[in-house]
Amino acid sequence: MAARFELRHLTAALIFDLEDGYARRRGVRGLHPRPIGPLVYRLLGRAQDGGTERFEPPLDLRVRRNPSGFDLFFGLVELPDGTRRTLADGVYALRISSPYQYYQPVELENIALPRPDTPFSVDLEPAAGYPFPTETLPRFRGPTLLRGVYAGRDGAGIAGATVQVPGVSTICVTDHIGQWVLVFPDDQPTGNVTVRFQASDGTVENVPGVLVLGGQEASLRQTALRGWTLATTGAPLAGASVAVSGQPAPVRSRPDGSWSYYFPLSQQATTVSVTASLPDGRAQTHPNIPVEPRATNVVPTFRL
Repeated sequence: MAARFELRHLTAALIFDLEDGYARRRGVRGLHPRPIGPLVYRLLGRAQDGGTERFEPPLDLRVRRNPSGFDLFFGLVELPDGTRRTLADGVYALRISSPYQYYQPVELENIALPRPDTPFSVDLEPAAGYPFPTETLPRFRGPTLLRGVYAGRDGAGIAGATVQVPGVSTICVTDHIGQWVLVFPDDQPTGNVTVRFQASDGTVENVPGVLVLGGQEASLRQTALRGWTLATTGAPLAGASVAVSGQPAPVRSRPDGSWSYYFPLSQQATTVSVTASLPDGRAQTHPNIPVEPRATNVVPTFRL
C-alpha cells in the first residue's frame, strides 16, 4: 500500500446521504429514515493507471454525523497503527458496512475526492441482524420474512452469496457467517416459493418448495448430519476424517471431537453410510443413516 497524504483545510471532502430503504418503503420513521446504529466507512483502494491499488488492510474513514443525519468526511483516515492522516485527492473504492449486521454492506467505485457539494445518496437494505419493527399492519400482520444460513460442507458460513426469490422478495448477500434474510411484500400470502442462491463463483442453486408464512417469520434449514469421534477411552478425537457415501469430500472432526456435514440446500431424502477414519488406518462405518431434507440427523458416536 502506498497511499499519499497531504494537508487539507477543515472542509467536508465527501458528504454521504444514507437512508434506511426498508423503513422508507414501509412508511416507518418518517420520509427520510436515517440508518440505525453506527456505520463503518473503509477505503478499499485507489484508482491507478490501468487498475486499482488495493489497500491491505483497508483504511478507515473518520466521519461525523451532522444534526440533519448526513455523514461528513473531512479527509482524515485512520492507519492500521491507530494514527490519523489526511488523505490526498484521488479516485477511490469505498465500502460501507454496519458493525452490528443491521445492513448489508455497500461498495462504491470511482469515489472522486474531494466532492464537497454533491452528496452520495445510498439506500441501505436489511441484513440478518436488522431490528425489524414490531408494529402490525392492517389485519394484525407483521413483516413477512424468511431467514437462513448458507453453509459449506463443514458448516462454515459461505459469505458473499446472493439470495432471493426472483421478482418477489428483496435480495440479500450472505454475511461473514453465511446469514441471510429476505423481506417479502406486506401482502405476501402463505405458500411455497423457490429460493435462488448464487455463490460468488457464479454457481446457482434453486431450492423449491420453501414455505413462507404471510405476516410472520419463517426459516430455511439446511440438511445436515452431525456426531462425535471419540477414542475408546472416551477422549475426543480431533482431525478424524468423516466421509459420507455419495458426497464429494470428507470433513474433519473438531478439537472436541464433534463434526458436522452439510448437504446442498436442494438435498432430497436418502440413506447414506458415514465412515470415520484416522491416519493410522483405523476406521469405523455406520450404515443406513437417514438424511432428512431441511433437518439435522445425529449419527451414532464413532469410537476408534
